[in-house]
Amino acid sequence: MEGSKKIICINDLSGMGKCSLTVAIPILSVMGIQSVAVPTAILSAHTGFPNYSFFDFTDYMPDYLKNLSKLNMNFDMIYSGFLGSENQIEIVLDFVRQNKESQFLCDPVMGDNGEIYSTYTDKMCQEMKELVKNADIITPNITEASILTGIEYPGENISIEKAKELAKLLSSLGPKTVILTGIEPDEKTIINMAYKKETDDYIICKTNRSRIDYPGTGDIFASIIAGSLTNGEDISKALRKASDFIKEASDITIPVGSPKYCGIMFEKILDKLKG
Repeated sequence: MEGSKKIICINDLSGMGKCSLTVAIPILSVMGIQSVAVPTAILSAHTGFPNYSFFDFTDYMPDYLKNLSKLNMNFDMIYSGFLGSENQIEIVLDFVRQNKESQFLCDPVMGDNGEIYSTYTDKMCQEMKELVKNADIITPNITEASILTGIEYPGENISIEKAKELAKLLSSLGPKTVILTGIEPDEKTIINMAYKKETDDYIICKTNRSRIDYPGTGDIFASIIAGSLTNGEDISKALRKASDFIKEASDITIPVGSPKYCGIMFEKILDKLKG
């Protein structure tokens, strides 16, 4: 196992619902990468379900990460998702600073559709900006990009030029690569855009939009990006792979008619991520 590629995945673990660690682990596994799970919370189901139980893992995280470090393994990437408190952000930031040889992909899960999540405070937003400064790659949506940059939320249907400006502004915080997700120029199109600061290049990936927006797709997207980049694929290929995978899995799910909060049936096409 020492010879395999490894990604530390810092996120919550929800039993029901296809999000966070329960999508990252199978996706990275099929891509030939060992996922090293670091739970931030343990839930019976994600918070979009009618009811759920919740166990906060914050107090256990420092010792958990300390013991991972003692194993003297080489981790190719650190990948963080939803973080539920100032303490959790600080814990992850300390770990990232102690492991500078690992790439760091930060998915700054802070809000959606122009609304910041109710669990987030002003202090947490400032802490997340500090975490983003230390990231190599970030994958915010338009809402999160607005929070991080302090600009007024422009709506998901911003123009390509405005999206480019926003991505470049995000890169000035520190990340080498900014992947701006969920741009909606019209009702039928979704655009995911990458900006590479080193070369001042933009990569635009257009996909036909599905009729239903399912929870957990952001986690699936970020997990595929993390796996693709760890496997040496370029940003363009990673963007296309992640976008097409989510579209196909969504289209498979819609005819089934399952409740939206159950997520997309990505398991049926996991083999498409091989190689």
